[in-house]
Formats: sequence, C-alpha cells, structure tokens
Amino acid sequence: MKKKFLITSILSIVMCMSLIAGATFALFTSESNVNISVTSGTVQVNAVAEIDNSNTNFGLGGSAAINGSNVVIDKIMPMDYVTVNVKIENESDVDVKYRAIIESTDSNALANELKVTIGGEDFKGLAYTEWTKLTPETDGETIVVKIALPTEATEGQGQTCSYNVRVEAVQGNANVTAFNDRAKNGEYTIYDKVDLYQFAKFVNSGKIEDVQGTSIDVKLMADIDLGGAMWTPIGTIGSNGNSTNFDRSFKGTFDGQNFTVSNYKVTSYGWAGLFGLAHTAEIKNLKVYGVELAANRMAGGVVGQLYGSITNVHAQKVIANVVPNAVAGGYDNGDKVGGIVGWLGDNDNNRTINNCTVKDITLNAYRDVGGIAGYAAESTTGSNNEAEDVNITADQSVNYYGNKNFCAGGIVGRPEGDVSVEGTETGVQIKTIGYALSTEAAQQLLDSAMHNLTIKLAPNVAFDTLYIRPTAKNQTTMYCETHNYTTSSAKEFKDHLAENGYHTTPKYTTTIKDVKIIGAEGATVAGFIATSGHAYGDVYDYVLDKDYDVGSAYYLTLNINNLTFEKVDFIGKIDINTSDADSVYDGVKFVGCSFTTGGTAAANGAAIRYYNESNNGNVKNISVVDCDFNNCYQGIYVHHVNGVTVTGCEFDTTGHNAIAIQSGDKGAVNLKDVVITGNTFDNIGDRIIRFGEIGADSNITIQNNVATNSGDEDDEVMKAVSIADGITTNISNNSWGDGKKVANDELKDN
Repeated sequence: MKKKFLITSILSIVMCMSLIAGATFALFTSESNVNISVTSGTVQVNAVAEIDNSNTNFGLGGSAAINGSNVVIDKIMPMDYVTVNVKIENESDVDVKYRAIIESTDSNALANELKVTIGGEDFKGLAYTEWTKLTPETDGETIVVKIALPTEATEGQGQTCSYNVRVEAVQGNANVTAFNDRAKNGEYTIYDKVDLYQFAKFVNSGKIEDVQGTSIDVKLMADIDLGGAMWTPIGTIGSNGNSTNFDRSFKGTFDGQNFTVSNYKVTSYGWAGLFGLAHTAEIKNLKVYGVELAANRMAGGVVGQLYGSITNVHAQKVIANVVPNAVAGGYDNGDKVGGIVGWLGDNDNNRTINNCTVKDITLNAYRDVGGIAGYAAESTTGSNNEAEDVNITADQSVNYYGNKNFCAGGIVGRPEGDVSVEGTETGVQIKTIGYALSTEAAQQLLDSAMHNLTIKLAPNVAFDTLYIRPTAKNQTTMYCETHNYTTSSAKEFKDHLAENGYHTTPKYTTTIKDVKIIGAEGATVAGFIATSGHAYGDVYDYVLDKDYDVGSAYYLTLNINNLTFEKVDFIGKIDINTSDADSVYDGVKFVGCSFTTGGTAAANGAAIRYYNESNNGNVKNISVVDCDFNNCYQGIYVHHVNGVTVTGCEFDTTGHNAIAIQSGDKGAVNLKDVVITGNTFDNIGDRIIRFGEIGADSNITIQNNVATNSGDEDDEVMKAVSIADGITTNISNNSWGDGKKVANDELKDN
C-alpha cells in the first residue's frame, strides 16, 4: 500500500496573467535572472507525494509516516532507507517550469547523517531538482527521492527526523535559473536557499579550479534563512585530506551586499562555519545571525579558516562548542575559534580585519578563542572593530592534553607575533578552566592566569602547597621608585634595571580576580599561601627569576577579589596574610572543603589564617560554608578582618579555639557582619568562639549552633576582650552544652 499526501505549500498554484510577474518577483527578487514574456492562460500545478513501501527498508522496527507535507522518519538504523515518489502534474493550458525541494526540518544528529538521493545525486540537509519544463499534454512526471542512513552513521540512531517536500512552479516562458545555470555563464549570484546550497557544492566539488583564473566573485542578492538546518560549509580541506591543499577551498571575493544569512548549524571535525576553508579570499559586507557550531578545531561564525581578509562582516547570536578530538595516545586541537573567523592567516601579507562587529556571542574551546578571530597570523592588521556581549570559556579540563596558553580575547584570541587589530569591547566575559595533574601544573596555572580562572584538580593526586605570588606571566605591574618607571613586562623591567645602574628595591602589584580551585576525589592539598608586604631573606623573585639568600628582594602589594576553594581536601595550613597597608583582600570563600593540620599542638597552627597586620578595613569578607575541620590546633583565625561568615561547618578536636576573630594591638575592629550559624562543635579544647575587641557598628549573628564536650577549663565557650557600644546582635537557639558559659552578656542567647 502506498501512502499519499498532497503537497500544499505552493504546489497547487493558480496564476492569472496579472500575478505571474508578482509571483516570479517574489521568488527571485531581481529581473537579472527572470525574463518574463507574459502570455494568456491559466497555470495549475498539482503534486502528490507517496511513500513507496515496496522500495523502503526498515530492519529493526523503524518507520516512515506522512504528516501534512512532511515525511517523518523514526528510529531509522544504518542501511535503512525510505523511498518517496513525488508525482507532478500540469493541469494548465500552458507550459510550466517546476523544481522540487526536499528539506530537513530538524537539526539533530540524525538530520546531519541522513543522505538524500535524487536522480543519482546525493544531498545533505536540502535536496532539489533543477528547473524542468512540463507541458500540459504529458501525464506528469515522477521524482524519486531516496532517504537513507549510511552504514557508518553512529550518532543519530533511534532519533526522529522530518523532511518537508514542496514544489515551486512558474509559467513556462519565465526565464528562471539557479546558481548552477548562471555559473555556467560566469555569473555567480545567490538569490535563495537552493542557490546557496548549489554554491557550496560547486566549491566543495573543486569546480573553482575549472574556472579561468581559479577565483570567482560572488554576490549575495537577498537575505537567506536556513531555518536551523544542518549546514555543510562552503569550502573544505583538500581532496587528499590535507588542510594545505586548497583545491576545494573558496577562492575569490564573496560580497554579501549587507544581506543576512541566518539560522544554520554545523557539526564537523573542523573547518566549521558558513565557509569552511577560504584561500586567497575576501569576505565582505555580510551579516550572519543564529549560528551554532560543534567541532574540534577551526570554527568561526562566518568562516573556519581564512587566508585573506574580512571587511564589514557582522555576526550576532553565535554559539560555538569546540573540544579536542581523540588522537593516538590522547587528545589534540580544540582550538582556533572565533565569532567571525577561527583562523586568519597568510595571503601574501594581505590579512586584515576591518569594520567588523560581533554581538551576543558564546564560545567554548580549549584555547585560541576570540570574539572576532580565534587566531590571527603575524602582520594581521585592522581597525574599527567591535565586540559586544561576548562570553568566552577556554576550558582545558575536557579532553585534557596539557596546560596550554589559553589565548582568549574579546577581539583576537591568539595574536601571533606582530598583530595590530584595533577594536572596542563591551560586556566581554572571559573564563579560563585549567586541569592540574600535578603540583607543578596547578602552580603554573596560578602563576600565569589569575583572572577568571578555575583550576580543577585531578583525582588521587597529593598536591604540595600552592602559592599566590608575583611572576613574569601573571597580572603583575613592576615599579622602580628610583627612576619612577612602571611596566607590566618582566622583560622590559629587567632591561630597565640592567641599563640604569643603582635602583631601590622593586615594588610589585599583583591582582587576582575570580579565581576558583575545585578539588577531586582522593586529591589532597598540603596548604595554600598568599602573602604580601616586604619579601626579604631567603626568597625567590619569580618576576626577575632571581634567588635571594639575604637582603631585600621586593615589596608586594597584592589585591585579591573573589578567591574560592570548592571541595578541596587540605592536609595543611591556609595562610592568606598581608603586612602591606595598600593590599586589598575582598572575598575569600571555602565551600565543602575539609581541613586538618595533623595535630592539636600549637605548632600545627590554624587550618585557615586570614590576617591583616593593619586595622584599616582592607582585608574583608571571608566565608566558610559546609566545611569540616578535624584534628587542628585552631580552626579559623582571622585578624583585623571585616566580614566573617561560618555556616554549616563541623569542627572536631581542636587544641585551641574553633573560631577566633581577633583584633591585635591596634584597637577595636569594626567587624561589619559576623555570621556564625548552623555549625557543630565537638571536642574543642578551648573557647569555641573567641573575639578580640569588637568595634562599634559591628553586627553579630550567632544562631543554631550545637556543641559537645567543648570549652576551656572554666567551661567558657565564648568570650570577647571588649565590646563597644553600638553593636547589634542576633544570638539565639544555640546549644553549647550543660554548664557551659558565655563570658559577655551581649553574646548570650537573646
């Protein structure tokens, strides 16, 4: 039995004489490729599609069904196929011309793997016939369409995919043409979706090599919406699989004439974009919108790899996910990713990026990733470019193959050598994620990228103590007071010191912002140290690469903003301290971590020390949430700190306080907000909570804490040296244990 449906999208067409030109104009938008000689007569074309069950094969329960003007294929397996016969009849009293278009309406893995065959020609995504004349006297014509899943297909098995079937028809004396027809006469113009697909096949089959001069000038004549379809890029690597063989690349000029190509998806190993590979080429005056790319390398919203220039090209709403691919012994690539171009390289020194913009761009890659260009070769120039609302993630924790330079930027990710591409950035966010298999790898990440950095520790690795320190590679500025000289280049600073004789001790300013370290099952960290102030004695200067045994090495001002530790198991001390009055530490957070210092003796110290020598308010906002402390001399020790939060933690066996919030000898501290809630304390060998001098305007919240077998020899569990007038407290629902005492009335439960 054959299943039939009437193709209704534009198949049953009645054209009176007054509508022919209008209908043709709507299809083609230009008289340059439509020459109408109007004659009287009525045009009526009917088309019916039917599934030919006698020439359809589903081996494991798949099916094909008809839904409106769509063929719906479900649970097809490799080697399965369905045949659809499209019968077209001319019921007019004049000749007509028609073409059939079969287009996938889905963008899943199955749509990317299915192959459509018409008349012996294979298609992906969109299939079509050439314009064909049909006279009234004939019985009509039948187009046989075969949709098959190749043997090698693996990703789309079990999925569902729909194909829309439609026929376009015009009066027979209309001079309608498609890209292939016009290309035979040296005219390379693109008016619609079919033209664009034909252009891609023209390039990918190597036909540019057959054109005199081996390059062509192409013009886009209208906006084209690809409807979210899986797209095969224009231009690919050579017929021998070599990326330096350009026989199937686009060569010439593509002028978009400020039209837009929108809503396409590409899934491929590489060379992903509207164009895949373009050589000795210029792409200009083009807009793209709604692009999704999934690849392993060389991916751009417009072009994956370009030897040439881009001018006045604009990309909006581009999403690219590029991950390393498996190779012998590991992984590689995951690089060269841009909102417009993935890789821009040599074209006889004619490589430029001018007047280009990107907006609403999301790019994920291993490295070499930029808002406009992922990689730009030496001597690339450009100006008047803009990047707006760009979110970049350089993630080296997925398919890890070593710690590489992230090379991520709002305009260009990796400028190779002398590159000068100017542009403005608005709302550009760059995140980097590194993976550490060793202490050396973790420290290398900390030493080289200290903004928007996440370090994921490898499981079952014992890491040594990690450090925040000034280096030649991170965000450090260097100052020579003697000559009032400032630079952020370690090489330039070394040259300055060498050339100018005597100088005072160098002064460094290092900034870290939005840095997170994430632990792993079985991984331990021996400690973490960040210290600022005067470095002298037995010190190594990682900026100048110089070892000191005695004397003054450098002064360091360290600025910390948002440093987070998540699920890290520490087996040694965390010491984040400063003796420099200009350093600012704002936001240190521990979430789900565990701590031990190996014993309760004083020499074992505090698990967390957050220390400011000055009482100046520059060290603030430490948060410890859902953490465990066991077998420490002291749990948390803070000194001259504004803002302390400890909540949901478990403290078990300390020789001294669980939490000490101290003031030193510089007067009372305005603690701002102190929140200690929902913690449990067991076997605390001294007061559970110890305050120094609490300054005015401090706000203390201590609630819902539970303690057993804790307190000093006098059964005190909490005490402050002094409490200024004007503090506010919210202290309630604490269970310190029978007979336990709080020394200060202000700190007792309300």
